[in-house]
Amino acid sequence: MKKLYSKSPFLTVILSIILGVLIVTTGVSAATTISTNINTAGTLTVSGASSLAAVTTSGTLTVGSSGTALTQVIKGSCSSWNGTGLNSMDGSQTASTTEAYDCAVTGVVSGDVVIAQLASSTPITTTAGSAYWNIIGAQASTTSGYITVLLYNNGPTAVPSALGVGSSTSYIIIR
Repeated sequence: MKKLYSKSPFLTVILSIILGVLIVTTGVSAATTISTNINTAGTLTVSGASSLAAVTTSGTLTVGSSGTALTQVIKGSCSSWNGTGLNSMDGSQTASTTEAYDCAVTGVVSGDVVIAQLASSTPITTTAGSAYWNIIGAQASTTSGYITVLLYNNGPTAVPSALGVGSSTSYIIIR
């Protein structure tokens, strides 16, 4: 072997190139692709840019070390109000009274936390003789699929129709 090695510099160069290419290819392949899952009991640290594909998450969201875990957040606006008479947006609401109106919301159940806000187009004028409205409270209805919004007519007289007052009322529901 020593004779072959020392007499053929060409063969030495070829073997050196092949060996060098194999070492570099192995190093590059190991540094760029991992074809198996990574499991760690500690902290995973990535330096440089990284990306994740097909990421899905489920479970809860907790803010802070002693926060309450959230399992669902629903947002939207009411356009479908339930009820007849005073429990309908088509009914009259007496001055200085609060009425409960139900809004259909997919996915809400009793016990969910509800935050509601009237649309910016809702009359809020405080001039004498003008009607204006306030949401006094909101909660998940005892009937699944509805939230109940307590609407206060802070105007000086009964309003013949509350139609349109609650349309586009925004809500956020937290479970």
